[in-house]
Parts: sequence; structure tokens; C-alpha cells
Amino acid sequence: MEEVTSGAAMPVPTEEGPELSAAQIAAIKAVLTTAKEKLRKWADLSQEQRSSEVVKAVLLCRIITTSPNALTDEDRKKAETVSLLLQRVINERFCASAAETEQFWTRTIPFTLDCALECADEINQTMSDRLVQMKAEGSKVVTKSRWECAVILAGGFFCVFSPDDANGQRPNYDFMCVHRLNPTPCSFVLCYFSQVAKEPVDELKSEKISFTRKAVAPTTDLTAQFAGSAIALCDVKYDPTGTIEDYQCLQADFANQYIGGGVLLGGNVQEEIRFMICPELIASMPLCDMMLPHEAIEIVGAIQYANYLGYGGSLQYNGPTDLAAEKSKHPLDDAKRRTVRIVAFDALPMPERRVQYGHRGMARELVKATAAFSLNPADTLPT
Repeated sequence: MEEVTSGAAMPVPTEEGPELSAAQIAAIKAVLTTAKEKLRKWADLSQEQRSSEVVKAVLLCRIITTSPNALTDEDRKKAETVSLLLQRVINERFCASAAETEQFWTRTIPFTLDCALECADEINQTMSDRLVQMKAEGSKVVTKSRWECAVILAGGFFCVFSPDDANGQRPNYDFMCVHRLNPTPCSFVLCYFSQVAKEPVDELKSEKISFTRKAVAPTTDLTAQFAGSAIALCDVKYDPTGTIEDYQCLQADFANQYIGGGVLLGGNVQEEIRFMICPELIASMPLCDMMLPHEAIEIVGAIQYANYLGYGGSLQYNGPTDLAAEKSKHPLDDAKRRTVRIVAFDALPMPERRVQYGHRGMARELVKATAAFSLNPADTLPT
């Protein structure tokens, strides 16, 4: 088991997207610092002006990360006139009362801007500390603190990351579609920031989340082994009333091969919902290359920050969780991770039964499931 903790170098994919230049990073930091300074005097601004400052910072950072040229007056003017759905979410869902307004502008947004500024400071290190496609010789682990996950999420939220997808090797870690078109993910992410902004920073820095890439040998064919086995399958219990996150066991993420699936693109089914209510899972997206057929990704320590109603087109944000109760439900393990363990594994789309239940289809899915459910030698969680 190869373990890589924050700050340690790790091999990166050979085909990389463009890294931000020093000038781009300095420009991003200037935009975020300006927004922070203006919003210090939030009480002197109207609600519309405050939310406009957040939107302007998002848009200017996006312009910087997509162009090597310096910001122009025209860019700044455009950022002041464009409206995003993000603005409506802020105004209607997080500033509906005087108490919520004060909390949002004195704690949530300053915290998020501070995290985004740290992300800009460390973006080259953050982006090089990736989980890469690994060979079958062993697993790789990246361990992040909950604070570092907040930094990665804030960097995404403010469009600090360059919106490339490394030639198709990783999910495109781009929040702009969310900000423009879909208020539901905005609500979940802002709920996350409002929750973690209340927590002690030393607690966020001491608690950990691990991201493990697990694999079996890519040439493995398990069909003969399973067909010849005399071991009975274990009992299955079906509960039509519960949800995956309700149970204290290994929890399935029925994933896309690009972890997170469409969570930043308007997706609203099982994987996307889980990533929205547990946004620290979204931090895996700039860390993890797409899964190969013999791989799965296990994440330990990402707790639930928001409640939801519905599924698919009926999905709705339903307010924050009781964070104290959530932590009580998931105490810390010996590695200082909350005891919630999720494994992401992607099945093939199977439009035809003859493919699904043919040798090739079953062999692939047996390999994928074996990778997903294999024990992690470094994992201290009870099984």
C-alpha cells in the first residue's frame, strides 16, 4: 500500500492540461482579496450589491483561468452586468432573515474566500497531489484534512482551477454550469460552507478524509473462480424504506467512471445526490483520474451536511443536517476519519441482456465488484 499525504509529491499523468501562470494566480488572489475587503463592510451594501460582489469574483476568476491575458476594463464591466442563478440562491435561500443574512456575510462568505485564497496560494501543489491511474501492483491513498477539502471546494466554487479535463483523464472540475444553470447544487454547496464555517479550524485541520484507489490485476478473469466455488452467497436484506447513507456499513456509490458523474453538470440521481449532500466527496474530482475496468475508489470520512427531498427531476434541497448528531453517528477512527465509508464503482451500461449475462459482461463486472469490495490493508475501520 503506497500512501501519499498532503504535501508529498506523487506521480502525475503524462498528459496534463495547462497549469496557471504566476501572473494568473496573482490576478486571482487580487480579485478574491478585493471581494473580501468590499464584503467586510457588508452592512453598508444592499443585499443585491453583496451577492453581486460574489458573482463578480466568480466571473473574473473564470476569465483569468481561461485566458493568459491580463484583465481588462471590459472584462470587469462585463462581470458587473452578468447575472447568475447563484445570486438568486444566495438572496432567497441563505439571506431570508436578518439572522441568516448576518451569519452568511460575517462567517460563511469570509470563510469561503479565505479557503479560495489558500487554494490560489497552493494550486500547483494541490493539483499535482493527484490520485493517478495505477497499475495493479498495489493501491494508492491520498489523505486530506477536512480543511484541505474545504480549500479544494472553495477553489472550485470561485473558479480558481483551470477548467480543463486533462485530455479526458479526469472529471472536469468546473462549477460554472452549476452557477449559471442549476440552483439546486448551489444550495447544497453553500449549505456545506455555512456548516463548516461554524467549526473550529483546528478541528477541520486535524480530522482526515482518505481517498483510496483500489485495483485487481487488469487481466484477471474471475468467472471460472466464481463458477467453481462451493461457498454460498451471503444473505441479502432488502429495506424499501431506507437510503444508502442511513446504514453503518460500506456504502455504495453507483458511480460514473469519472467520479462524481454529473454533479457539476446538472445530474440529480444517486451519485450526484450523494456528492451534493456530502460535498467533501466533490474534492475527489480534481484528485482522481477516471476509473479503469479493474479499479474502484474508496472514500472514508466524508459526512453529510444537508438534507434532501425527491430524486431526479424532483430533487430539492431541504436544509442543513444536525452536524453534532452526524458526528455522533460517525465518531473518529484511529486515523482521525469519521466512520463513514463509501466505495465508488462504475457498472457498464447494459442495454441487452445477452451482453450483460454473457461471459465478457459478467467477467468485467466481477472484476469491478472485487476491486470495490476488497479489504483495504491500511483501513482501520471495522468490517
